[in-house]
Amino acid sequence: MARFKLDPKRKIEGATDWRSIDHLTDRDVADSASIDPDARPLTVAELAKMQPAPDINRVIKELGISASEFAEKFAIPRSTIDKWQERTALPNPIERVFLLLIENNPDLVELSTWRADQASKKELAKAKGATYHVLPNKNGWVVKKIGSKRSSGVYRTQKSALEAVKSRFAKSLAELVVHGKDGKVRRRMSYHGSNSKIA
Repeated sequence: MARFKLDPKRKIEGATDWRSIDHLTDRDVADSASIDPDARPLTVAELAKMQPAPDINRVIKELGISASEFAEKFAIPRSTIDKWQERTALPNPIERVFLLLIENNPDLVELSTWRADQASKKELAKAKGATYHVLPNKNGWVVKKIGSKRSSGVYRTQKSALEAVKSRFAKSLAELVVHGKDGKVRRRMSYHGSNSKIA
C-alpha cells in the first residue's frame, strides 16, 4: 500500500473554488441543476407522487402493541423491524407499500396474512406427503396410512404389500415404515417418487 503525506501549504489542483460558489444566487443554482442530466430537480408533480416510508415506530405505537407482537401479527422478521427502528436499513419499495397498507388498514392486512399463512401450511403439509405402514395381519399383510382409520388393502405377502405401496401411493408417499411378523418396526425409509427403490 502506497503512503504519502499531504502538505497543507500546497494547493491541490482542481480544488473547489468556494468563493465562486458563495457568489451564486439561488437562480444560478437552479439553472445549473436544470441542465445537468444526472441531477435534474424533481418537478412539483413528481414530488407530489412521492411517498415517504412510514415511520415504523409510529405505526407500532398507534397499534398499541410491542415490536415483537407486530412482527408476529404481520409475519415480518423481528430482525428486519429492529433494523428499521434503528435506521440501519430502510424498507424497500414493496415493504413500504406493505407498511402503508398496515398503517391504513391493519385488520385487513392481518386477516390476509393469516390466510396466506394457513395456505402455506397446507401446501407444506401436502408437500411433505404421507407416512404408510406395512403391518402383519391374520390374513396376510396390510398397508395403512397414518391418519386413516381403515387399511388400504390386504396382501398375501409382505413383498406384494410393498409393491402395492410403490405402485399405488408413490405420489403421496413420504415415509414407509415396515413392520415384522411380530409387529415391531424393522426399518424406515424415505421415499421420493420413482427414484426410490423398495426391496
